[in-house]
Amino acid sequence: MLKRSILILLLTGNIIGLSGAHAAELEPVKLKKSCIKKNPVVEGQNDPELLNIFKQVCDSDNATQKNDLLAKAAMRFYQTNQPVKALNLASQLQSQNIRGSLITDVLFLSGVSIANNSLQQMRSQEMRYLSNDVTYPPAKQLIENIHTSMPAPDTSNVKAATEGDSADSERRSYKKQTVTRNRVTTSRTATKRVATPAKATAVKQKTAPVANVNKSKSSPFDPLIK
Repeated sequence: MLKRSILILLLTGNIIGLSGAHAAELEPVKLKKSCIKKNPVVEGQNDPELLNIFKQVCDSDNATQKNDLLAKAAMRFYQTNQPVKALNLASQLQSQNIRGSLITDVLFLSGVSIANNSLQQMRSQEMRYLSNDVTYPPAKQLIENIHTSMPAPDTSNVKAATEGDSADSERRSYKKQTVTRNRVTTSRTATKRVATPAKATAVKQKTAPVANVNKSKSSPFDPLIK
């Protein structure tokens, strides 16, 4: 019974703790008036992530990270479709001689977004084109600069395919060498197995002995002669 009571208390405590954490997450971030006064660009904003960034900016413990946090805030302005405020904040940081890749990205992205919006207004509402002497030349230059700054092609797939082909070539080469060696070995073995022709033994033909006929001095016609 005691174990059950302890288990119930633990479960209840966990549920209450999770509910409190969830409520804290849902609770909107509120900035102090002094923080908004120092950073008027955040006035009227309701994006939780953006407000949380400025809350950290106004925290005195983050004084050494203030510029990095403001750069993040500028990017968040752009991500929430507020390119003008993003551009103003990034330009303000740059005017204070604060540099960084994030600030450069915000300036570029915000400028492109503003240019696209202006171009859409020019074509859809004002029903006109870029002018040859004023607006088209810088737009053309931008396009050329973007073309020369395109990301490098992803060669990971090509590299993997090349490595695969190299491995296949090595396997085929090894297989070919093995077959060639086997053929050479087989050829040598077959050569050894071929019987060498036996030396022909010269057989001397025996000649029949010639009968020696002794010539008799007497002749069979001697009695007739007599």
